[in-house]
Amino acid sequence: MEGHELIRAVGESLYGDHWQRALARDVGVSDRLVRFWAAGDRDLPDTLPPRLLTLLQDRGHTLCNTTRLVEQFMNRDD
Repeated sequence: MEGHELIRAVGESLYGDHWQRALARDVGVSDRLVRFWAAGDRDLPDTLPPRLLTLLQDRGHTLCNTTRLVEQFMNRDD
Protein backbone atom coordinates (compact mmCIF):
# COMPACT_ATOMS: atom_id res chain seq x y z
CA MET A 1 0.00 0.00 0.00
CA GLU A 2 1.27 3.45 -0.90
CA GLY A 3 1.18 6.40 1.47
CA HIS A 4 -1.58 8.18 -0.43
CA GLU A 5 -3.72 5.03 -0.25
CA LEU A 6 -3.09 4.72 3.47
CA ILE A 7 -4.00 8.32 4.29
CA ARG A 8 -7.20 8.07 2.24
CA ALA A 9 -8.21 4.77 3.84
CA VAL A 10 -7.62 6.07 7.35
CA GLY A 11 -9.25 9.42 6.68
CA GLU A 12 -12.38 7.91 5.15
CA SER A 13 -12.64 5.29 7.90
CA LEU A 14 -12.43 7.89 10.65
CA TYR A 15 -14.35 10.79 9.16
CA GLY A 16 -16.29 9.68 6.08
CA ASP A 17 -16.29 11.27 2.64
CA HIS A 18 -15.23 14.76 3.78
CA TRP A 19 -12.25 13.71 5.84
CA GLN A 20 -9.33 15.99 4.92
CA ARG A 21 -10.09 18.93 7.21
CA ALA A 22 -10.91 16.76 10.24
CA LEU A 23 -7.81 14.64 9.81
CA ALA A 24 -5.66 17.74 9.36
CA ARG A 25 -7.03 19.16 12.60
CA ASP A 26 -6.38 15.93 14.51
CA VAL A 27 -2.78 15.52 13.30
CA GLY A 28 -1.97 19.22 13.56
CA VAL A 29 -1.29 20.11 9.93
CA SER A 30 -3.02 22.14 7.23
CA ASP A 31 -5.75 20.54 5.17
CA ARG A 32 -3.73 21.55 2.12
CA LEU A 33 -0.88 19.31 3.26
CA VAL A 34 -3.33 16.45 3.80
CA ARG A 35 -4.60 16.92 0.24
CA PHE A 36 -0.99 16.78 -1.04
CA TRP A 37 -0.49 13.50 0.83
CA ALA A 38 -3.77 12.09 -0.48
CA ALA A 39 -2.86 12.97 -4.05
CA GLY A 40 0.56 11.36 -3.69
CA ASP A 41 2.27 14.71 -4.29
CA ARG A 42 4.15 14.50 -0.99
CA ASP A 43 5.44 11.53 0.97
CA LEU A 44 3.98 10.84 4.38
CA PRO A 45 6.40 11.74 7.17
CA ASP A 46 7.62 8.81 9.26
CA THR A 47 5.90 10.31 12.29
CA LEU A 48 2.44 10.17 10.71
CA PRO A 49 1.59 6.42 10.63
CA PRO A 50 2.00 6.04 14.42
CA ARG A 51 -0.27 9.06 14.90
CA LEU A 52 -2.84 7.56 12.53
CA LEU A 53 -2.70 4.30 14.45
CA THR A 54 -3.36 6.15 17.70
CA LEU A 55 -6.36 7.94 16.17
CA LEU A 56 -7.77 4.63 14.92
CA GLN A 57 -7.23 2.92 18.27
CA ASP A 58 -8.85 5.80 20.14
CA ARG A 59 -11.88 5.67 17.83
CA GLY A 60 -12.06 1.90 18.28
CA HIS A 61 -12.09 2.25 22.07
CA THR A 62 -14.77 4.93 21.86
CA LEU A 63 -16.92 2.74 19.62
CA CYS A 64 -16.51 -0.26 21.93
CA ASN A 65 -17.52 1.81 24.96
CA THR A 66 -20.54 3.23 23.15
CA THR A 67 -21.53 -0.25 22.01
CA ARG A 68 -21.53 -1.38 25.64
CA LEU A 69 -23.77 1.55 26.57
CA VAL A 70 -26.29 0.56 23.91
CA GLU A 71 -26.17 -3.07 25.03
CA GLN A 72 -26.74 -2.04 28.65
CA PHE A 73 -29.66 0.13 27.60
CA MET A 74 -31.21 -2.70 25.63
CA ASN A 75 -30.80 -5.14 28.53
CA ARG A 76 -32.11 -2.85 31.26
CA ASP A 77 -35.04 -3.84 33.40
CA ASP A 78 -37.92 -1.42 32.95
